[in-house]
Parts: sequence; structure tokens; C-alpha cells
Amino acid sequence: MPFLIELGKLVNKLVHDVRNPIGAIKGFTTLLQKDLEDQPKLHSMADNILMATESLESLVTRVLEYSRPLKLTLTNVDFVLLIKQVCKEYSEKNDENWALKVEIKPETLVFPFDMIRMKDALHHLLQNAVESMPEGGNITLALEVEGDYAVIRIEDQGAGISEEDLEQIWTPFFTTKRNAKGFGLPITKKIIKGHQGELELEKNGTQGTRAIVKLPLTGGKDGS
Repeated sequence: MPFLIELGKLVNKLVHDVRNPIGAIKGFTTLLQKDLEDQPKLHSMADNILMATESLESLVTRVLEYSRPLKLTLTNVDFVLLIKQVCKEYSEKNDENWALKVEIKPETLVFPFDMIRMKDALHHLLQNAVESMPEGGNITLALEVEGDYAVIRIEDQGAGISEEDLEQIWTPFFTTKRNAKGFGLPITKKIIKGHQGELELEKNGTQGTRAIVKLPLTGGKDGS
């Protein structure tokens, strides 16, 4: 455990040291773009530098987010309203290649959770489902209460996950997607665990993947 604590401190310092020069490169490249507006070829090169810098900046942010202790701000909120809000946002950007079906059993479900963090987690799980179906398909999100837990199941009709990949998907930097950073699922699981909950992925029958989120109705630990 002491080794992991020291490793975490080292990662934090490294990320901070890298972030400063990235900001400088981004700033100077933006200025350079303005000076090169009448030189399309050089301007295009500056565009590529800026895109690569923003990609690296995004990766650094994800590493920092994953390595830091998770701090939650718990408030009693209706989880049903949050689910409906997230689903509405996804339905509005539906490109007609996929459809979202929502099945909510409880009319209201108030318990303590961090609304911003939980919204991020649900967004990622839905985005994961969408990206697994490049040819389109159906996504089902179901919410019900099982004992002392709120249980969310998100099912897609994508290619599914191999047994080998199922063992690695929670590892930072591991990804099967092109241009992905490999931090989405690890951070999502960290948010769920911070609420004293569980997140599992499994094969959805013969096609697709099922994400199962279990959250205790007593909530997580404030500030954990």
C-alpha cells in the first residue's frame, strides 16, 4: 500500500509537470494560427499541432482525474429524474441509427448521491453502448429497485466483449476503440464504487453487452 501511495504522488507530480508545457504549446499555437491565416499549408500544420496538443491535454486530465482521490458531494435527489434527464439528452441527439428504450419501474427514488458525478457515469455508459453499434441498433436502459439497491441495466446490440477483454476493461489505457484513451470505464467504475456501489459488464445473450450498476439506497460516503 505505501508503494501505491508513493506511485500516486509521482503520477500527480508528473501530470502537473506535463500540463504546464502543454498549455504553453497550445497557447502559442493558437497565436501562430492567427499569423498564418494567409498561408493555408502552414496554417494546416498549426491545426494539426493544436489537435494533437488538445488530445494530449485530454489524456493528462483523465490520468489526473483517475489518480486523485474521489470526492463526492452527496445530496438527496430523485434518481428517476436524473435518469430521465440523461436519457432525454441522448434521445435529442439521436442520429436515427440507434434508438433508446427506457424502462423505469419506480415513480420516484430519492437517495443521496453526487448528481454531477453520477450523471457523468451514466453518460459514459450510454456513450459506450452507442459506440459499440456503428451500424446502429437498440439500447435499453432499465431502472428498478432490488432490496436496498437501485439497479440500472444498460443493454446494447453491439458486437459484445470477448472473455479476454472482459478481464482487462477496467485497466487504465486499455481500449478496443480507435482514438480512445482507455480511461472512461475505469473512471466510471471509480465513481460507482465511491457511492459504495458495483459496476459489472457482461455479455448480453448472443449479441451485445449489458452494463449493470447497483447503488445502495443509503448512498456513498460524502467527501470520499
